[in-house]
Amino acid sequence: MCGPFFYGRLPDPGGRLPVAMTKWRVIGCRRATIRLWDNDCVVFNSLSGATHILSAVAGEVLFSLLSQPSDPTDLRARIAATFAVSDDADLAAAVDRAIAEMDELGLIELEDT
Repeated sequence: MCGPFFYGRLPDPGGRLPVAMTKWRVIGCRRATIRLWDNDCVVFNSLSGATHILSAVAGEVLFSLLSQPSDPTDLRARIAATFAVSDDADLAAAVDRAIAEMDELGLIELEDT
């Protein structure tokens, strides 16, 4: 896939993603339905009835969003602190992939503001 992720929403005509549209929240699961093992996360989606295997980064993003709806910048800062890594381009790409995957699976959605 080329280009930036827009997480299911198109940018405005100026090419910018409106700030009000960037906060994500969890739907379809609760803390009790998420398990982290080594480098994987297993989550049960109560809306679809499906169980998904995600990366450890996606699992931490999911736990972070359960605590508080957030935008990708805040998520990166929290994930960087959790894993004691730099908030760099590699982390940004990993968080963006996690957000896109969980959005596609119906585990998260953009928060209405």
